[in-house]
Amino acid sequence: MPPDTALTDDKKEEIQDSAEEAVMERINQANEASVMAGFKAPKGNEKVVQIAFRRGLCGECCAAVKARLDTDASLPEAYNIVDKLYNGDSHFFLETIDGNRVIEPTWKQIVVSKAEEDGSGRSHALALSDFPNVFVGTKEELKDKVVEACNLLKKPKESGELLKHWGIEF
Repeated sequence: MPPDTALTDDKKEEIQDSAEEAVMERINQANEASVMAGFKAPKGNEKVVQIAFRRGLCGECCAAVKARLDTDASLPEAYNIVDKLYNGDSHFFLETIDGNRVIEPTWKQIVVSKAEEDGSGRSHALALSDFPNVFVGTKEELKDKVVEACNLLKKPKESGELLKHWGIEF
């Protein structure tokens, strides 16, 4: 598959870093607000899982990333937040106006199920730690990344099912 030529690797990395910083700021703000409301802050495995997979945080993560990117005049194109319903599951991500590129700040939750998070969250987070937490690239590259992550987690047969479930088949 040809690489995404509209964004250089350096620009993608810059966007990933800026987006990751925005996401972590938002997660920390949400955790602080939860504590102020009388809830316990996530610790240990729960914190590792929250940071790695961000389940249930896609909308908030996308809003934080969009707010950050809207201040970056060096971006070659604008991104919109997209809310899609896939098989009864709502999911947010960012997409260029032409739909060619996506920013997916919670893509790892597509690869790792809630049951896997609960049972093997820390080991899956560690296995996927060399992958960026925020994906930036074409939809085809996202598809390839999901397949690569599934292969790494030794569940290659699940990749097609996951891609179909989340509407990442092209």
